[in-house]
Amino acid sequence: RYLTRVWTIFEQFKACELGVHVEIIMPPDSHASLMLAINSGEQGIREVTHFLGRVDSRQAQAWLPEDEQRVKAEIRDTVGFVKVNEAVTDRMMGWVMNVFQQTMRSMVSKERRLCEVESGSRRIAL
Repeated sequence: RYLTRVWTIFEQFKACELGVHVEIIMPPDSHASLMLAINSGEQGIREVTHFLGRVDSRQAQAWLPEDEQRVKAEIRDTVGFVKVNEAVTDRMMGWVMNVFQQTMRSMVSKERRLCEVESGSRRIAL
């Protein structure tokens, strides 16, 4: 739903264009859903790529029709819908990769701690 709103897409594009860092914070259930998709392998990755490949500023909507028309006119009269879609897709891909990287770091760290505990247990048992 996040990428079906024209304001959201346009704001992400403007942040890219201006070099503004945007931190995306997901509700825990959305984060869990993303991680489940990633952890489920090829099918899950396809779901994520399907989502990312569907960024479409031309079809996005706004709560107020006047806002939708105004934002779309701005996009159409400046950089165009394709450039906006590509920039936002790239930004969202970077965000997904960052989430995955953070999760991997956490998992590796936990594995290291587990290994250290197991090593310590073996030394004590000797």
